[in-house]
Amino acid sequence: MKKFLLLAGILAGSFAGMAAAPEPADGWVEISDAEALATALENKETLIRFVADLETDYEEILKISEDCRIDLNGHKIVFGRQGLAAIGTANVVVCDNAPDGDGEMIVTDRHPLFFIKSAGSFIIESGTYTTTGMGSVLEVGKYIDNVYIEGGRLNGSARGLAVLNTGYVYMTGGTIVGGDKGFEPVSNEVEGVFTLTGGAIYAGNNTSARCFNNVIWVSPEDPDDMEVATTVLPEGVVDGGAIVLDEKWAIPDTYWINYNLPEGTQIQPNQTHYYPKGTDVALPECNYRDYTPFAGWVDMDDPEADPFMAICEASQGNYQLVPVWKYVNLPDEVHPDMIPVSVSPEAGTTLNELHAFVLSFGEGDYYENTDSEDYGGLYNLLTEKRVSDIATIEASWTGDITVTLAEPVTANGSYELRINVASFGNDDWYYDDMEDGRCNPNLFYRYTIYNAPSGHTNCITDPVDGATVETLSEILFTFPDEEMALYNYGVEGIIKKENGDEVMRVDANCVSYTDTDNVLLLTLPESISAWGTYTLSIPAGFFSFDWWERDASALTFTWTVSGSNGVESISAPTSIDGVYDLSGRRVPNQGDLRGIFIVDGKRVLLRKP
Repeated sequence: MKKFLLLAGILAGSFAGMAAAPEPADGWVEISDAEALATALENKETLIRFVADLETDYEEILKISEDCRIDLNGHKIVFGRQGLAAIGTANVVVCDNAPDGDGEMIVTDRHPLFFIKSAGSFIIESGTYTTTGMGSVLEVGKYIDNVYIEGGRLNGSARGLAVLNTGYVYMTGGTIVGGDKGFEPVSNEVEGVFTLTGGAIYAGNNTSARCFNNVIWVSPEDPDDMEVATTVLPEGVVDGGAIVLDEKWAIPDTYWINYNLPEGTQIQPNQTHYYPKGTDVALPECNYRDYTPFAGWVDMDDPEADPFMAICEASQGNYQLVPVWKYVNLPDEVHPDMIPVSVSPEAGTTLNELHAFVLSFGEGDYYENTDSEDYGGLYNLLTEKRVSDIATIEASWTGDITVTLAEPVTANGSYELRINVASFGNDDWYYDDMEDGRCNPNLFYRYTIYNAPSGHTNCITDPVDGATVETLSEILFTFPDEEMALYNYGVEGIIKKENGDEVMRVDANCVSYTDTDNVLLLTLPESISAWGTYTLSIPAGFFSFDWWERDASALTFTWTVSGSNGVESISAPTSIDGVYDLSGRRVPNQGDLRGIFIVDGKRVLLRKP
């Protein structure tokens, strides 16, 4: 009920039902440099307006902990490293109230531009927000249910998402655009829900034909333990690529979706192959080499009928826009008949490893092209690096072809199998040395590998695990087997005393990167100086590797804090139960102890009575 009322208030254009974010009024704090922005947020200013372009290079994320409205005011704001975080119960609105509305906020590093962990609300009213690095524009924490996109534009990059959602996001207007050759612009993970009731979402050029990546995670140990992320679309709308509402149609199940636009061309409505119902428009043909699909209208009441090019208001029937693969200007030897009917494992699935693939053609004889110099390989979509070559292509008499990688790939990540043109051909090719034969075009199949954390425990700390220290305030974590270590938001570690009492919790806000990529620094919220033994328990996923493709497993470390160097008291206690040496080891009560020991958290001099 809470979410419904909140969304209804947003659709009505008001903030009814929640703590009101500040409205524009006198009293704006004008920001012209990076230092002024940090100061304004530290002072909890409620109205912040940029009056100049600026670039930042903050080491720590800037926190918005009170109600705040931020106006781009037509200016370009670049975050070189860390962006902004909405925390606590803050209600935050970002907008661009300049007459031309041409302001833009950009993040260039691997961190999100906006990280939302607030129990208040976060609303994008207007303005342009872009990632050019490996982070996301908008990252929503787990169970956060108050994020709204009402207008503006969010731009992803080739390696960064527009929205990374593990909570609840409601889109009622605006535009989201994925990066060219990138991922789906919106990724819903854990149990994140993205509800779309207005606006438009486009995938980038030459990318998979989905606007949403909805992750389904199942525990390898317990199939009933799962987390399902979802997208809620209006009735009748299919996530087939660019999604445009207001009775426009989307093409389902199209692999490559956008036209091959000249470099620098912006994606705008009607530049993709999505048309309002009833529009009398001829759909374009395609050039297979540019991965451009041809599409046609089909009368769903007559599924055997051939697709036709256009419909109009006078057309009668249950029409749907569907892809029709058509190839133009292909060499005679390259033929669409060489596209398999199916591939196993099915493209788009999540697996534990990738090794062999079976392409099924049905009837016909097919053969490996032994003259081919390169069959292709498996590519990591994040890095665009080939992680394994195609080693063999074997044809069977049943019309199947088995494609085998040089070695199995098990590392978590998103991958694409790319089979190069002319890797195999038909019977004519085999006998006539391709004089009259035909061969396959380029083929592309995407997969995801996910394996639970593999028990990674090779972590060295400073101070070392088990050491005795005077105080405990900073801990360095080194992962010698990794090239790069990162941390995750939304995961907490706990420090407890030996009796089980909780001392404090630590999260991503306590962690910072160092000059060494596989070393992270954890700074405790408060230094621990009271004598005792303390255990830090870090859950799986607190740290990550390979650009967040793999989570570190749970880690546990213990230190003894000895307190200050001075001897607090010199006495001869009547009872010497609970006596410890200066290394924190318990000493049995032998009744005849002499020297300096620790009793009741203090250093004492024990001497024979």
